[in-house]
Amino acid sequence: MNKLLRQRKQRLKQLILSLHELRSEFYALHDAPTTESKEQMLYEDAKASFAELLRKLRQVQGYYETLSSGGLG
Repeated sequence: MNKLLRQRKQRLKQLILSLHELRSEFYALHDAPTTESKEQMLYEDAKASFAELLRKLRQVQGYYETLSSGGLG
């Protein structure tokens, strides 16, 4: 059980790091100076990154709720 808990905690840490990377990427895309031709492409990329960010956030929330409730065993 301790091994499973360690694996879950490690996975949670990985998801949180991915979340931070996606957030940084989103802000970098949002803040980048652009021309009008690139603006739509960057907007679509940012929108896709934000959707991925939300998906990972929901995953992290699910893991956190599982860990908090002791539902690993």
